[in-house]
Amino acid sequence: MDENYFGGSGTVATSTLHMDLVELKNVSRELTRIADDLERARRLAERELPTVASGRDEVSTTVAHTIESVTRAHCSAAGRVVADLRLSARALADHGELVQARDADLAGRLSTGS
Repeated sequence: MDENYFGGSGTVATSTLHMDLVELKNVSRELTRIADDLERARRLAERELPTVASGRDEVSTTVAHTIESVTRAHCSAAGRVVADLRLSARALADHGELVQARDADLAGRLSTGS
């Protein structure tokens, strides 16, 4: 096989493209790990809701309400980020699998002369 088309050990390379499929899979797994960590933190923060005011005065109740509102907003944003990270991780993994499958198909065709 011509090294211009096939790099070694999980790498697809041409004169304009070099893709390390192992690294692509590692990045996908790392994005999933980050999403999992963020999801755990989001759930922990949600468990702390509702925020209880330390007193019945206006300042205490306003502070508690503000903390709860901010925490809910952060949890909501974190949920969207988790979904985006998971989508990105899946897209990377799918792309790597597609490249690997097409690479194997092309290698088979080149080796058989088809």
